[in-house]
Amino acid sequence: TRFDIGTADGREHLDYYAMHRMTSDRHVRMFADGEEEWLPCIASMYVEKGATEAERKEEEEEFYARNQAVQKLLEEKGFVMTDDAHGSAQFNRYLATHPEALRSC
Repeated sequence: TRFDIGTADGREHLDYYAMHRMTSDRHVRMFADGEEEWLPCIASMYVEKGATEAERKEEEEEFYARNQAVQKLLEEKGFVMTDDAHGSAQFNRYLATHPEALRSC
């Protein structure tokens, strides 16, 4: 879990990013009044059931492009994956952001 404190629209907030190897990631902004805003997070999977080969390829490219963009956003916020993270969390993050990882298997 990573935390960041800042302001948005003049309102103080706390951002956090939580991950667990067996659930989906969460990236949330909490405001002092209790309002929450869900922010982009790394997706763990995409569905390709019934898709043509072209559709599957396009969906896969979009999946990795989106995850890579979210990874960049997280790094810009200082939410960097460290060596302290559980090994399976590091492995899952790598697979979700590096398309070549599964293609080489």
